[in-house]
Amino acid sequence: MCFVFTERGQMILLCAAAQHDFSTSMSLPTVSLSLSLSLSLSLSLSLSLSLSLSLSLSLSLSLSPSLPLSPYLSLHQKPVAMMVKMFLAVFALLLASAALVQGQTEVEGVRREKVPSLGMSVGELLEKANRGRTLRPNEPVVVEGDIAIKTVSGRNADPCTAQGCLWRKWTDGLVYIPYYIANQYSPREKAIIIRGLESFSAVSCIRFRPTIQNDVEWLNIESESGCYSWVGRQGGKQVVSLARQGCLYHGTVQHELLHALGFNHEQTRSDRDKYIKVAWENIIDDQKYNFNKLNTLNQGTPYDYSSVMQYERYAFSKNNKPTMIPIPNPNVAFGESQEMSKNDIIRINNLYKCCESPCHSSIRAVQEPNRE
Repeated sequence: MCFVFTERGQMILLCAAAQHDFSTSMSLPTVSLSLSLSLSLSLSLSLSLSLSLSLSLSLSLSLSPSLPLSPYLSLHQKPVAMMVKMFLAVFALLLASAALVQGQTEVEGVRREKVPSLGMSVGELLEKANRGRTLRPNEPVVVEGDIAIKTVSGRNADPCTAQGCLWRKWTDGLVYIPYYIANQYSPREKAIIIRGLESFSAVSCIRFRPTIQNDVEWLNIESESGCYSWVGRQGGKQVVSLARQGCLYHGTVQHELLHALGFNHEQTRSDRDKYIKVAWENIIDDQKYNFNKLNTLNQGTPYDYSSVMQYERYAFSKNNKPTMIPIPNPNVAFGESQEMSKNDIIRINNLYKCCESPCHSSIRAVQEPNRE
């Protein structure tokens, strides 16, 4: 008996074999062992976890005492055989469900995709949301996946270091940034955005606030083609795109707002080559410029593998192999953040000089060096 399941265009075939030619000389442990092995072989190509489950099941059954089969089954007792087949079908369905919800695994350096419900990193969410995107005529040029620029020729320039990009700081020591959320979002979606906006208040002097009539510059948060933002203050209406399909996650909102505050991606840092080896041979040919280094605003902080601005290791891959490899330890975790790191928060406070005036206690706690 076979079942066919599909996931993202891939077909998973599950087969459960029930034997009809039971003889009086066979024993129950032998039947159970053959069934579990049949399941393990059919599932081994789709999920290694099911193989281990099947093997453990077969080992436990092999310890059971041997019982004559003749009192229980015969060639003419088809209802019992049908019950065995039904058991196999249910067991196969359960294992298939486990296969469809498994997260990302690596087999010989090749990536398998995991679903957002299992905790994708911000980099993975951005790549997924922006994959195959077609920008509308009124939208800006987008580079590095989610950074808006005016012209293609300016894609290697950092506007924050070239001309300044900071938002105005008021006499009370706070930086008030007006925002408007388009009416495209549901109440639940709007709540996700507001939570991301408010997360900056607890750890910095940044205060995102709703627009008022006299505002001349503001962030216009709307659902456009994917997730993207301009880097730093642009003046006037400044679009931050958070598409309803794929961009509405807490870390993704923080990531785009950090762009709006003036921050670039971690992997474009000028000192990147000391910490990341770029595997140019694995990058999509016309996307290699996304890995050019910039004179970024590092704010005296070390390279941060856990920054919410660090893309994941397969970003812009053309062959599902890593495009970035940490050095000197290639196995160190990076690009897995789901929200701002401590260094992200320190950089905000340094860039906007939040602690020239009395700092919030939570800001001082974040800036306290790690003594562990």
